[in-house]
Amino acid sequence: MINNKILIDNHSKVWKSLTIDRQRLDKYLAYNASRAGATILVGSEATDGDMIDGKINKLFVKTDKKILIIEPKVIVAADGTFSTIAKLQNRPKLNKLDIGMTVSYEMTNVNLKYTDRIQMFFDDICRFGYGYIIPKSKDSANVGIGMIGVEKHPWKHLQYLLDTHPIVNPQIKYSGVIEIKKGETPILGQKLKLVKGNVLYVGDAAAQNLSHVGEGAIPSHICGRIAGQVVAEHINKDMSLNEYSVRISETIGMLFNECEQIRDLVFNIWTSDLHLEFKNLLSGLLISEVIPPHEKELLYSLEGLPPKEIINVVSKYLIKTKRNKLISVKII
Repeated sequence: MINNKILIDNHSKVWKSLTIDRQRLDKYLAYNASRAGATILVGSEATDGDMIDGKINKLFVKTDKKILIIEPKVIVAADGTFSTIAKLQNRPKLNKLDIGMTVSYEMTNVNLKYTDRIQMFFDDICRFGYGYIIPKSKDSANVGIGMIGVEKHPWKHLQYLLDTHPIVNPQIKYSGVIEIKKGETPILGQKLKLVKGNVLYVGDAAAQNLSHVGEGAIPSHICGRIAGQVVAEHINKDMSLNEYSVRISETIGMLFNECEQIRDLVFNIWTSDLHLEFKNLLSGLLISEVIPPHEKELLYSLEGLPPKEIINVVSKYLIKTKRNKLISVKII
């Protein structure tokens, strides 16, 4: 939804998704890892380490009982946006424009307008990001907002969204909050080094997400599988760890590049002097993948047009590109 006026309905395959219970999924993966022979250190945390010739040769791991000293052959650093392993290797800090701050409530007794699709909102309330409603069932959903360029998690913006948004508020007016969630997502694209010494970076520690929306669950699983395969071949066949970067580039790397192009243009729009309502329009069309970033001339031709004319121009473009059966735009 753009400026509470233009509704985009995108049924493209890449936008099809499932809502998962993250805690249950993580536990399922842990069970499988343990059955396969992995040792799981529950409640442990890598706190420090020693390096020799660019490799981490000792890792200090804090558990609930003691400090373990591990001498790793390879480390798969999947330790999040503010990676401890990255700090040990002196990777430069990310700045606030590289990080998306997300806050949300899991809510029950909601009155969803759509129970079978994600709702995204691009408007004045959700500037420098977007608001969202992600259904979990017919009467429950994650309702939140994600923003870049902010110093702290945007709780005030979320509350304002819930209290005043003309489309969000009626859907959650009589709901209850059953879980509070927050997170940080690096959305700088493929700018971080994936392999350094004996470390492979995966997931948020490597900014492996669809950077125009911040979705990282599926990319992280894909990249994690590739990392595991490379580590196994490194141990068993002496394969170079740099093969990890090669395989990422040859597979999901192409999708990362496409998302980064969208992200870069959206960022330029958000930080421009354009009128706020036009910024919302352009970013909504780009992030929803209605118009690709290489169609800049088409995008900027929409400035100043009334909503009906915008719909006409965009609909003609969708027909021209033979995507009108998958994507529709209309005024509400």
